Amino acid sequence: MKKIFIIICILLIIFFSIKVYFYTYENLANKRIAQVIELQGANNSEYEITFNSFDYKRWFWDKDIIFNNDKEIKYKYSFNRKDNIVEVFIGRVTLKSDATISYSKMAMVNPNCHFIFLQFS
Repeated sequence: MKKIFIIICILLIIFFSIKVYFYTYENLANKRIAQVIELQGANNSEYEITFNSFDYKRWFWDKDIIFNNDKEIKYKYSFNRKDNIVEVFIGRVTLKSDATISYSKMAMVNPNCHFIFLQFS
């Protein structure tokens, strides 16, 4: 009985330590991504989060955002805790004709590639 209790306690400690780790990871990622969005000159209430999750393959916290004033472009923010950097990938949400997208947006998004990469440290 004592061994079962010890095993259960060890499993609970492991479970809660993983939960605390990912909770602090998400909070730090949200703060760093908010700083990058602020550097871009956008307001925090001007966007819609379409994806917010941890990427187990690359060990990054990923967040996909579409700004309300620019629905054609999707920003993918990836935060790496080890290097304390935020990588920004910029891509099109939908494939529209180039005539409907303004010249300033075309300067940001290359029509020949899906994403453009920026890195903030």
